[in-house]
Amino acid sequence: MELPTISTLLLTAITLFLLRVIYKYFVKPYILLQSLKKIKGAVCFYKPLAGLYPEYSHDINYHNDPFYSAKKRVKENPQMRFIATPVFDSITIELYDPELVKEFCSQMVRVFSKDQRVYSILPPLALNGIFMTEGEKWKGQRKVISQVFHFEYMNKCIPVVNRTCQEWLKLHCNSPRSEVNVSEHLKAYTASIVWQIFFGEGSVVPGGEAEKMMTLNLKNLSDMTALVFSALNMLFGAKYFKLGLGSLERNYYRDTKTIVDYYNKTFASMKKRYLEEKKAGVQQHRPKNLVELLIDEIAKDNSDDKMKDDEIVSQVFTFLTAGTDTTSNLLAVCQYLLATNPDVQDKLRMEAKDCLGDAPEITYEHLAGMKYLDGVIKESLRCYGPVGFQVPRVALQDTKIGELEIKKGYSVYASLICMHNNPNNFANPDQFRPERWIEKRDPGLSEAFMPFSAGGRRCIGEQLAYVEAKIMICELVRRFKLNLKQPFQLKMGFGLIYEAKSPITMIYEKL
Repeated sequence: MELPTISTLLLTAITLFLLRVIYKYFVKPYILLQSLKKIKGAVCFYKPLAGLYPEYSHDINYHNDPFYSAKKRVKENPQMRFIATPVFDSITIELYDPELVKEFCSQMVRVFSKDQRVYSILPPLALNGIFMTEGEKWKGQRKVISQVFHFEYMNKCIPVVNRTCQEWLKLHCNSPRSEVNVSEHLKAYTASIVWQIFFGEGSVVPGGEAEKMMTLNLKNLSDMTALVFSALNMLFGAKYFKLGLGSLERNYYRDTKTIVDYYNKTFASMKKRYLEEKKAGVQQHRPKNLVELLIDEIAKDNSDDKMKDDEIVSQVFTFLTAGTDTTSNLLAVCQYLLATNPDVQDKLRMEAKDCLGDAPEITYEHLAGMKYLDGVIKESLRCYGPVGFQVPRVALQDTKIGELEIKKGYSVYASLICMHNNPNNFANPDQFRPERWIEKRDPGLSEAFMPFSAGGRRCIGEQLAYVEAKIMICELVRRFKLNLKQPFQLKMGFGLIYEAKSPITMIYEKL
């Protein structure tokens, strides 16, 4: 019997390999997609390998909004409940239906997990924080943090927010006509508030070490965003960046080490001083900061898996990272919307003057009484909320969401921006109408409005974000006429969040 030649064996091996690749990445996803087509409200796209992800880049380049096509689809087909498309050898499902989203959120902690491969570039401080942890570790952190980071505590932070707001206005709005790049400068406002809530009032001194560290933290966050969403990270992961072949990653890892060292040093010093004062019976004549409250709360926990010191430090980093860009972008797009809708701005100004009068400082009672302000903030979140969609999660086991069968390995996430733009949820979704939150006619107000997600992993800093945004917007409209520097075209894109990529420059004219 004649033996096959080397070339025949090689050709056979290549053929089998190609057949395997074709089946894994083209045939198998097609077969999986067929079963989903039968479900009511399903829209399935057979786009092998990359699915709909290239659509985001196309929409940014040609329509100035990564969600242009998604918004268009949901307006043309409001009954659409989810989209399914292949990504590599599995299926990615994008949920549009509020009921499916709520059920997904209820299962999120038990059945789904973030794809850690994408975020392995993040430093341990971020990976050990409440946003990135999963399972029992997340439950333990959430339990402790929720004991101290609650509604009442957030309202006690109003004086800190007021003072930080006044300092920001004094720095940036000190002439009859001030021109301010709010996309950039509002980050210092939101970062300073989070820093003071954790480390205490007076912890940020102009020109001091903390202020320099916040500036470095913001730069580090920008570098991290560029690396996380780079093609090299998708192809090779963090191991490639750790080789230090590029200046960006070298700077990122160097700055990360500086930040981690500073956080650990600051926390160790604070904890030592606090425990010594507590042991000596020193009476504090100020509210406890969040680090001190966490130290007290953890001291009550006798379990073996209680939160450790490095996890407390991770929460500081997590909240500073998550709470800086999100709220600053909300404030920036809110001002853009007020400038392009002068009738709304005038109406809000009237409410602020009627409610506040000559009050030198905004209180919780003021905020609770300003219904139109509440509508303006919520409508800004509906139109351009920083969380356009949830972080995709991978199913750890087979499960069901409604009648939707999810197989192990499927990636699932909710498109919040599409729920907020569905005409079945919000009438005339393209219109910026704060009045809808007062009229309360749209069914989506209670069922489909989820700017801070939903379920157990709903953003724990929601109340703080509202307080920061309301106080700043209120102070601006009662003092200034808000205009947008022209020429300007809003261009939305992605950083770590859905954000304005074209810098928003406001012109403040004193009234």
